[in-house]
Amino acid sequence: VNLLGSDVLLVAAEVLWNVVELDWDGATEALGQEEVIESFRDFMHAVLTRGYRFKDKIFRNDMMVLLMYISKRVENRSLFASTGLMTLLLSYAVSEKRRKDLQASGELENLQGKVLPDLEDAPKKGGIPIINTQEDMEFRTLLWGTL
Repeated sequence: VNLLGSDVLLVAAEVLWNVVELDWDGATEALGQEEVIESFRDFMHAVLTRGYRFKDKIFRNDMMVLLMYISKRVENRSLFASTGLMTLLLSYAVSEKRRKDLQASGELENLQGKVLPDLEDAPKKGGIPIINTQEDMEFRTLLWGTL
């Protein structure tokens, strides 16, 4: 079942965003669990490789706002690296040439600690291109703000 862009997912992200804004300390502590960050990684991987609709891009950006909030808690930052989430985000934050250079040199894996098995070909094998739409420009800003 492909839930990307579903109203349920968009509402769930909005509710979670509201909870984080209302109680940043408690929410970011609760969300700072390895399983939760792995779920964010899986959602981001799915939306970055299969999320071509406008609703998918809105969901992607909502997830990035949540990740930016979660990353502001210092204790959560190591989870971004150990779960492979930072590797995934970094692979979309740099140019294709730079990403290949980082992978070839092993720096991407060394910096992030864990590379997802299917990450190597993600951007070139059906990854959604990031172009110059308003949503994609917002994604870039959120992405670098999180990293």
